[in-house]
Amino acid sequence: MTPRRPVPAPAFPNRRPLDGWPRTPGLFLLLAVCATGNLKGQCPDGTPPPCGARPARTAPAPAANSVAVLYFDNLSRDTSDAYLAEGLTDEVIVRLQQVRRLEVKSRFESRRVRGQHDAAPAALGRALGARYLVDGTIQREGERLVVRVELTRADRGVGVWSQSFDKTSASVLDVIDDVARGVATGVAGQLLPDESASLARRPTADPAAYEHYVRGNVYLAQRTPTGFARAVDEYESAYALDPRLVIAPGRIAYAYAVSTIYGFGDLPADSIWARGGRAVDRALRVAPDVADTWMAVGFRRFALTVGRHVDSLEAAVEALDRATELDPSSAEAHHQYAQGLEFESRDSAAFAEYRRALALEPGRAVTYQETGFLRLIEGRYRESIEWCDSALAADPQHVRGYLVRGRARLLLGDAAGAARDAASALAIGRGGDAVDAHGLRVLILAFGGDTAAARREAASAGYSGYFGFEWPIAAGHADVSLDRIESMTSRATRCFLLTRYPALAALRGQPRYDRMAAGCPAPEGAP
Repeated sequence: MTPRRPVPAPAFPNRRPLDGWPRTPGLFLLLAVCATGNLKGQCPDGTPPPCGARPARTAPAPAANSVAVLYFDNLSRDTSDAYLAEGLTDEVIVRLQQVRRLEVKSRFESRRVRGQHDAAPAALGRALGARYLVDGTIQREGERLVVRVELTRADRGVGVWSQSFDKTSASVLDVIDDVARGVATGVAGQLLPDESASLARRPTADPAAYEHYVRGNVYLAQRTPTGFARAVDEYESAYALDPRLVIAPGRIAYAYAVSTIYGFGDLPADSIWARGGRAVDRALRVAPDVADTWMAVGFRRFALTVGRHVDSLEAAVEALDRATELDPSSAEAHHQYAQGLEFESRDSAAFAEYRRALALEPGRAVTYQETGFLRLIEGRYRESIEWCDSALAADPQHVRGYLVRGRARLLLGDAAGAARDAASALAIGRGGDAVDAHGLRVLILAFGGDTAAARREAASAGYSGYFGFEWPIAAGHADVSLDRIESMTSRATRCFLLTRYPALAALRGQPRYDRMAAGCPAPEGAP
C-alpha cells in the first residue's frame, strides 16, 4: 500500500537483531492489540534520555507564552464530581491549545505533577517547563457549581489573574469558556478575532449533554472494563440529549473497539464484538466524518487480522490513516496509525507517526514505550532503552515500559537490569501485564542457562498474555509457539511474528518454520 503522505527516512540504518532471543510486540500489536525539534527519546523535563540515568541537565528557560493547567481539585461531597473536575481540566487544556500564540503543556505533562498543588510555583514551573500555571477547584452544591481559578507567573510566584464563578450546573459550558478566555488573555494579551472564535467553539450547546460527554472522556481514558462501560453510558446519555453531538457515537464505537483488548464490564468477548459491530455501523451512518469512527473501524479490521484469520491489515491501516486526515490534531489517531504501519513493517513511516503523536501531546508514556518497542524489533536496543526510560519518567506505573526495556536489556546481555524490570512489572502489573512479567522472567532464566527453571516459570504462568508467542521457545517448546501462531492468526500476523521476532527467526531452516514463513515479505531495511 502506498503511503498517503511523505515520511522521513530512518534516522539510522537498520541493524540485524541478535539471533535467538525474543522481542516484544507493542501494546496493541497482536491485539493483545496517545514533531518539531529533536524528540528522539526526549525526557519529560526537556532533556534527552536516558531519563534519570545521569544528573539532570539544566532545562532551558520556559517560553514566555508557555502555560500548564494543573488538574483542578474537587471539593464537592459527591466523589463522582472528581470526574467532572478532571474532564473540565482536560477541556480547558484543549480550548487553550486552539490559541496558536500559546504553548500549552499537554494533559500528560500536567498529570506528572498531579496532587502537588502545595508545591512552590517556581518548582512546578521548572518541572513542567512552563512560565504560567493555572490552578483551580470545583465545588457543587445542589444546582450551584462554584469554580475558582487562578493564573500564576510561576517563576515569580505572582498572581496574574483570578476569578470565581458561581453559577448553576447548567452553566458549565460558560465556565469553561470564561476560564479559557481569562487564561489566554492573561498570558497572550488581547485576543485576535480568530482566537476568540476558536475559544468559543463548543461540541454541543446543551450543558447537560456536555457534562455527560466530558465524563465519558475521563472514563474512556481509564482503559479499564468498568471505565469503558461507564464511558459508553455517558456518551449515550449525551447523544440522547443532543443528537447533533455526533462525536459521541464515534467515541462509543471506539470504546467498544478498544475494549476488545481490556474487557467491557462483565460482558464476554463475543458480546463485546457484537455490540461493537452495531456501534460501528451506527457511527458510520451518523458520524462518517469523525476520527473516532475510523479508529474504531481500523481497530476492528486489525482484530480480524490478528485473531480471526481474516487478512484485513491493509484495510485497517487505511482506516487509521483516514482518522489522521479527519483530525490531524489527534495524537491518539497518529499513535494508532503508527501501530498499523509498524505491523506492516513500514518502520520509518511508523516512527514518523509516533513523532507526530509526541509533538501533539508530549509526555504520552504509551507513545514513548511503543517507539521503544519499534526500536527493539529493529535491533536498536540501546535506543529502545532510552525511549522506555522516557516512558517511565513520564509514568512510573506504565508496566509495558518495564517489559520492553527489560527485553532490550536482556538482548544487550544485562540480565541483572532485565531482572529489575521484571520485578517492577510484577509489583504493579495486573492481568495480562502480570502474566507477561512472568514471561520476561522465563526469558531471563533461559538466557542464564537454567532451562528447567524457565520451564517451571512458564508452566506456572501459562502461555498467554501479549508476549505468549515467545516464551515456549525460551522454555524449549518451539512447537507450542508455532501451534499458537498457526491456529490463531491470519497470514499478515503470522508473517510479522515469524520475520521480526528473533526467537522465532532462530527457527529458520526447520521444515515447519520454513513452510509457515514461505512468501512472507522481508521487513523494511532487511538485507
